[in-house]
Order: sequence, then structure tokens, then C-alpha cells
Amino acid sequence: MTDNGRVLIVLYCLAWGWIMRTVMLASAVFVLSAMLAGCTNPAEGPGFDSNQPDRLVSGDQVTIAEVTFDECAWNLARLYAAQAMYYGSHNCYAPDIESLYQLLGDTLTCPWTREWYEVAFCGPDSFWIPCPNYPLHPGAGPGYYPPMKDLYTCRSQMRSIASSEAMFYGRFNRYGTMQEMLDAGLGPYMTCPGCGYDYIIELGYQTYTLNCPMPQHPSHGSVVDGMFSWE
Repeated sequence: MTDNGRVLIVLYCLAWGWIMRTVMLASAVFVLSAMLAGCTNPAEGPGFDSNQPDRLVSGDQVTIAEVTFDECAWNLARLYAAQAMYYGSHNCYAPDIESLYQLLGDTLTCPWTREWYEVAFCGPDSFWIPCPNYPLHPGAGPGYYPPMKDLYTCRSQMRSIASSEAMFYGRFNRYGTMQEMLDAGLGPYMTCPGCGYDYIIELGYQTYTLNCPMPQHPSHGSVVDGMFSWE
């Protein structure tokens, strides 16, 4: 082999080594970048559920705290009542939420984030059950009954409309629209106190469905042929 051939072989080896080192360096940079990109959101760690609501959403999103406040307050009212029942049976308040869930036969969760409630404090004559998202959502304890603002009012009105439907059916052998019931002298004109919209009545053959018109989820409930969604 000539000297020129040896030189060419050496240059080829040097060039190939440089190319391989460049490829390895580029691969390392790509992998490192991917790792860093995967760590930019601290919420997306092990066990992260992408279906869970974003605590920072606002506007027209369906999981904002304001929309779910009343439903959460309703859950806390049930837990408040369960504590009173527990006290009547055991002469003390329940020290843990599991005891209240067992008493209710239901596992209540915050409608915003789907987290369990907890008994944060329990004494001989007092207790405190906050929502996991307190103070954006309410809490409950002796002397502080959770406010329910529009929820109670809306459901009370839907009960009245359901009663009007029953009376309308008794007179006309069918269910009626809101205007037909008003024309028949059955009940005052009512709208949802949460959004101000008219209640939605869908009529079928010998059946009806009454819906709260709240445009966000969850609404205040519905009534189907006299059956209430919240009971």
C-alpha cells in the first residue's frame, strides 16, 4: 500500500469518528430536551390524571369554582346533617369522613375537583369540615351552616313547577308548557335565580322533563315525571 493510500485511510477514520461523535452529541441533546420538556409542568407527575379539572380555568369553562359552589355547599349541608345524626347516636361527633360517608351511604366529593371532604377538626362539642378547596368553596361546622344561595331557591321552584304540572294533568289529562300552566292560573312565572333564564320543559306522550336552564355544568338539577334528580 502506498503512502497516499495510508493517508486516505487515516483521514477516513478521523472523519468517521468525528461524524459519530456529532451524532451522539445531537442525540444526547435531544434526549435531554425531551426530559426537560416533560418536567415543565409539575402537575404532570406520576399518577397525573389529564381528565382532572384545571384549577385555573376561567370564563366559559365548566369547572370554575363559582359554578360548582352551590353543589359543594349542598354536599357540606348533608355532611353537616350527618354529623348531627352521628352525635345523636354516639354522643360525640365523627372524627373522620369515612364514618359520615358510611352513615350517608354515599361518598361525596367536591364537584369542582372530585376530591374527598375531610373532618379537619373534631372536639367534644365542635367540628369543622372544609371543602378541599376552601376558602374558594365553603366549609361547615356548628354555628356555620354552608350557604347555598341559589341552589335551594331553584330546586324549591322546580318542586312548585312539578306540582303545577301534576295539577295541570289532573285537569287536562296531559302535561303543559309553562305558558299553558300560567294561563290556567297554576303558579307564578319563575326563572332560575342563578342565571335568570326560563326553565326548560320538554313534553312527550304522557310524560315531561323539567330542566334547570343553567348554561354551565352542573345545573341545579331536573325533574322527570315528578322524580327529582337530587333525591
